Amino acid sequence: MTNNKKHISLILVYHHNPECCDGGSISMFETARWLREQGENICVYTFIRYDPAPEYKARFLESIGKHIGIPHKIIPFNGMEMGNSYHQNVLKMVTDTIKKSETNYAITCDSDFISLISVSVSGIPGAHFFRSLSNIEAYISNPAYIRFLQKRTVFTASGFLKEQAKQLLGINAEIWRPNPHFYDRPGSRTGDREGNFIGYYSSGKAKGDDIVAAVMEKMPHRRFVIMGGAYSDLKHLPENAQYMGEIGDVGKFYRKINLLLVPSIVKEGLSRVILEASANGIPVIANNIGGIPEALGDSGILIDMDSAGEFFADRMADRYVSAIDRLFNDDAAYAAYSRKALERAEAYQTEQNKISLDIYRKYIRQLSSSEP
Repeated sequence: MTNNKKHISLILVYHHNPECCDGGSISMFETARWLREQGENICVYTFIRYDPAPEYKARFLESIGKHIGIPHKIIPFNGMEMGNSYHQNVLKMVTDTIKKSETNYAITCDSDFISLISVSVSGIPGAHFFRSLSNIEAYISNPAYIRFLQKRTVFTASGFLKEQAKQLLGINAEIWRPNPHFYDRPGSRTGDREGNFIGYYSSGKAKGDDIVAAVMEKMPHRRFVIMGGAYSDLKHLPENAQYMGEIGDVGKFYRKINLLLVPSIVKEGLSRVILEASANGIPVIANNIGGIPEALGDSGILIDMDSAGEFFADRMADRYVSAIDRLFNDDAAYAAYSRKALERAEAYQTEQNKISLDIYRKYIRQLSSSEP
């Protein structure tokens, strides 16, 4: 057995301002960092379309790359300059870049078809990660892309997504969310809190904006903190709510709150904010949908989904109000859920450490060892 290390590249093609990187994208950087910690040679290639934004600023992604200690090459391109054959030219740019690199194991993710095609036609082995149901569904009408996936190792963030990949795409996937330092982001640990603040991380109406708006209206005596750049009802933000917007240090959010609401109305793959809250001892109230129960375990309260239709948000809000009062009016119950949250975070981290090492040895290290 040799000790050869692979040159692993995480390849990402974005078509928007890089400042809008979400938690799922950050998790891929954490994947790269974990592989780096195993001694592998890691590089992240981020191809970004920087128009029509008036300025190109990649400070956010650059800061992430520096924080996790991996080389990060940001390659901007102008869509207008690509001409009528836009997708073909971008594909050529990505393919040529990867071929010229030392990459011999490539990681792609979600519905980034360009990266998937590039590594496939280049004959570079590697893995593909799915972190949401919508990204799995994006492949249903693309049988050619499914064939590309069938020739790669496919990982999903949860058992729920693993089952969906099998049902929708006929893909046998493994569950792997390789982030043993999941909670080790700047300032993510909490200190002493004052008051009962209720947090909500919005990334659009599908995450439950309307339900939260109804909860705030029904509970004017409670204080709320909203994080995220997509909250849909900013013009009507009530006096009992504070809006933080999109922030790089999510610890500022968790240090402010005592309870987190996750009223997502879509089938999430595995809710990252639930696990971040758990690591801070913050109980969670969340909708019983998709991979949310997997993330929550017994560390919070699950709310059964009502049928969509008239007064849906109002009916769901009533259930959240009842659960909030239950926790904030019972110190013993709150303390018990807070303790369970910390236990859940620790158990999850231990589990992921073991899974990560097992998968690394099976799919990556074994390949490295077999090289001449």
